[in-house]
Amino acid sequence: EYTRNTAQANYMWKMFVDKTQIHQFGLPGISAIKFVNILKTTSFEERINSLNDLFLQNSYSDQFIWQDWRYLFEYNNKDKDNRRTKTQVYYNATFDIAGHVLTFFRNRQEQDSLGRSLVLGIPYSKFVRVDNDFILSRPINEKSSIHFRALAGGGMPNGNKQTSLPFDYSFFAGGSNDNRGWRARSLGPGSYKYFLDTNRTITQIGDIRVGASLEYRFSLGPTLKAATFLDAGNIWTYNKDNNRLGSQISSNFYKEISYSAGIGLRFDLDFLIVRFDLGIPLNNVAINKDSRWIWQSRSAYRDELLNEFGTVENVNRLVLEGKLPNLPFNPQIHFGIGYPF
Repeated sequence: EYTRNTAQANYMWKMFVDKTQIHQFGLPGISAIKFVNILKTTSFEERINSLNDLFLQNSYSDQFIWQDWRYLFEYNNKDKDNRRTKTQVYYNATFDIAGHVLTFFRNRQEQDSLGRSLVLGIPYSKFVRVDNDFILSRPINEKSSIHFRALAGGGMPNGNKQTSLPFDYSFFAGGSNDNRGWRARSLGPGSYKYFLDTNRTITQIGDIRVGASLEYRFSLGPTLKAATFLDAGNIWTYNKDNNRLGSQISSNFYKEISYSAGIGLRFDLDFLIVRFDLGIPLNNVAINKDSRWIWQSRSAYRDELLNEFGTVENVNRLVLEGKLPNLPFNPQIHFGIGYPF
């Protein structure tokens, strides 16, 4: 559907504290300059334009990003001297702010038909964004271990008529390193009924993300490892999107967390770890609550399809054409290099 090209220049200082902490600071006022060029296929561009979807138009458009400041913090006790506990803790946090310096020169900037200020003929993005990644690992014995991961992040587009974060700073859900019950970047946002939208895009984008994974890993032999896992999470938009109703974050966001469970095989070749994971969705928050969980009846789900598309024949035709998903709880097989976290 699209090809994305990026070019950027950035400058940062890195500061080490003991053997556990790393602080990275961007150059104040100009931590990074990034250009994003998105080449859309004709059919994809026509589809976005016909929908008049400001969210999609912003996400899949050329971007100029002037990053005012960037800060990264990392904590990892793996190499800490005289560590008394076998528990390994990793934490990473990032803070990004962009576009605010450019607003001081707005009077000298050209504007497009939508009233957006331009730099080099491209609307620039203005936003604030934070992201957090926490991982806890602990061995149980010589052949097994338990691992936990929590993700939380969000961004707020706050100027220059931007409805959402730019593509490179957006959040995604699903895939081999996220919620493994869904294909990569296909989960969410929120309770948006993707299965009723024949114009939906392959990649679903959000401004806010919450996720967690719990994984039990054990050995089956010298090179063969295995795991069982439980994943949870979703993404949301900061602003309301009329073309993706249910996608906006609300105080009931916790009711829109999607869960999946599964098993995995890992081939540990010392220099390379090859991973296969089978994830099964346990619930699908896009569906009516009477059919939301995998053990519930599918009748409410089928009723929604028939109310939207009229007949079983129409539904089957759209499924064959790839415009509708086949089943809401299809298992997903993921291939990965290395561990998911």
